Amino acid sequence: MKYTIAFLLFISVLYSSCTQDTTCRENKDVRLHVDFINQSNNSKLTVDSVTVFGVGQDSLIYNSKKSVDKILIPLNNATENCSFVIIFNDITDTINVKYTNIEYFMSYSCGVVMAHEIDTVTFTDNYIKEIIIKNRIINPTDVQHIQILH
Repeated sequence: MKYTIAFLLFISVLYSSCTQDTTCRENKDVRLHVDFINQSNNSKLTVDSVTVFGVGQDSLIYNSKKSVDKILIPLNNATENCSFVIIFNDITDTINVKYTNIEYFMSYSCGVVMAHEIDTVTFTDNYIKEIIIKNRIINPTDVQHIQILH
């Protein structure tokens, strides 16, 4: 009887360790996290209205979004260069992000997503005074990648 209980306990532990959790509970969004910063005192800046769209694409990402202190921009997995028009209130700037696509393994149940590593960011300087790269790796974690200073 003692061996039967031990055997059944062993089998239940073995079975539970081999079963798979087929539900992916992780965030699979990979977006460039951009914060707006006041250059004079290095504090968060809230912009009254922001519109963002991809250059050469029919992709309106933000449409006159009000009271914005950050934006999340998807990058194209099929290329390694994206350009975006950002309209701050009524002032237009363009940013160009060059990056490398890298496969990012999330977990067995979630699989692999395409992540990115920022190479360079260039911009026009109508509203934007400076761009600082804070984190080059863009994956599903929610961290700040670049700061736009005004």
